[in-house]
Parts: sequence; C-alpha cells; structure tokens
Amino acid sequence: MLSHENIKIIKINPEQIDLNNRDFFIPSFESLAPMAVSIQNVGILNPPLVKQTLNGLLVPVLGRRRIESLRDLGGSYMIEVKVAPPSLSDDQAFLVAYWDNLDRIRKDSGVRAYVISRLLELFPVQTLVQSVFPALNTAPIGPSLERLKKIGGLEYHILKALSCGKINEKSAVILAEMQVNQREILFELISQLALNSNKAFELISQLFDLSVYWKESISDLLGRPEVRLLLDDTGIGLTEKAALVRDLVRRWKFPEISRDRKNFDEWVKDLNPPGNVSLRPSQSFEDDSVYVEIRVRSRAHVQELADVARRLE
Repeated sequence: MLSHENIKIIKINPEQIDLNNRDFFIPSFESLAPMAVSIQNVGILNPPLVKQTLNGLLVPVLGRRRIESLRDLGGSYMIEVKVAPPSLSDDQAFLVAYWDNLDRIRKDSGVRAYVISRLLELFPVQTLVQSVFPALNTAPIGPSLERLKKIGGLEYHILKALSCGKINEKSAVILAEMQVNQREILFELISQLALNSNKAFELISQLFDLSVYWKESISDLLGRPEVRLLLDDTGIGLTEKAALVRDLVRRWKFPEISRDRKNFDEWVKDLNPPGNVSLRPSQSFEDDSVYVEIRVRSRAHVQELADVARRLE
C-alpha cells in the first residue's frame, strides 16, 4: 500500500516518463490548454505519481495530464515525481488512479465505460461489488453492466465522441457489436455528415439492422452506387447531403412508409395550400388523418379559425 514512508521523490525530465503505457490509464477528453496555462503560471504543486515497470520504465499512475501538458509546453527541465514502491501491484495502482479520478469518471460517460471495462479485466466482479460499483451507481450484474463493458472496449476516438455528446449510449452499444473495420467505416460516415446524436443513432441503427437482415456488410451497403453518388457529389451542401443519405437509408429500411411519404408529398403539391398552411401526415402513416397547421398574423384571427374547425367537427 501507499504511505509517505514508502514513496520516494526523485527529479527527472518529463520525457523519461512512458506515456505510451496505459496500464493505469484513465482517459480524459477535456482540453489540456487550461492546465498548461496553470502550469506556466504556478508550476506543478502536486508531483505526479509514477510506477517503475520490470524493464525499468516509469509509467504514470497519477498526474498523466500534468505530464502531457508539460511535454506539450516543451523545454528542457527537471520535475519532481513520486515513485510508488515495488510492493504496489499493478491492479492496486489502477485502483489508486480510479479513486483519485472518481469525480471525473462519474460525470463522463465515455470515461466511465472505459474504466468499468478495465476494472472487469483486472478484478472479479465480487471484488468490485462492495465499494467500486456503488461509488459509480452501477449494478454489479445485469444488462446495464454488460452494455458498459462492451462500450468500454471501443476505440479512444469513439469514446471521445460519446463523452462529447456526438453519439449517445445506444449508438455506442450498436457500434460495439460490429467488427472494428465496419464500425470505423460507419463512424467515419456520421462524422463526415456532422450528424447530431439523435440523427446519428437513427442512421447507425438502421444501417446495422439492414446489414443483419440483408447479410451485407456496412462497407457493402455504403459502397452501393446510389450512396457513392450522394457522398461524392461536391455540388451538394453538407446539411442537404446528410438529409439525402438519411432519407435513402430510411427508404431501404421502410419501403412502405417511404412510398406513402412520396404519395403524400405529391398530394400536398397538387393541393397547393397557401403559404401559411402546413400539412403533415399521422405518425408513420398509421391512418389517413392529416394535421393542419395554420399560421395567422394575430390572435384576433384565431376565433374565426376556431369557428371553422367547430363546423368541420
């Protein structure tokens, strides 16, 4: 265990610390810029904690972001670091990093999923039940834990997208079910189209369902000529292109609804309603009802419309 007596302090160049080793890594998707400014102004007040590997490398346990910020600032200088005793095992060292970063782990869904996945690699579930899972408000068994475990195994940039709200947890679960190359292709598409999290989920879920149903890979679906024509068309703006791709995939998934939508749009066009009247069908065309939205210039006209509506009833 750690105590003041068994931790030694040394001075080294930050470049001597191995940041490629991720044995005790807790991801952070926040910008390092504020920390760099703080270090420039007041320095490092709390020395990072490192652990020496069997081959002599120093690996960060605590303070990885401080070390990254220092190295980004450049320069040649020495800093103080605390060196953990050899008696501190690797799994114990990860728990040290876990407890030190608990607030951030709780708040960030991407970080939380990664850490839970890593904990389940290092410890049996029974070891985590007493204190670790309760601290994260996570049930020790059940589908929620399994989902987090799967999500935690996703690539760093996808976890970052989850953390930043560019994709939601439902999308992350679906991506985790795919082969690595297929989810990379799909993730690249939603990034290219700059979809928000809800639209991204719609596209991800529909393409995944189609891939399973038609027994075609995501790359084959997105390699179809009609998709490539849309994606490669430089004359279409990004917003319009995203809408057209979503509409195309929706037609694949729901051909009947797409047909009904086309018929409805043609009917509205032939009807040619006034500019202040909007017409929309029932949800998923479940019946023949039509919602009419009328925009008027003032409240004085609303009574007239209400009277007309009552006569229609």
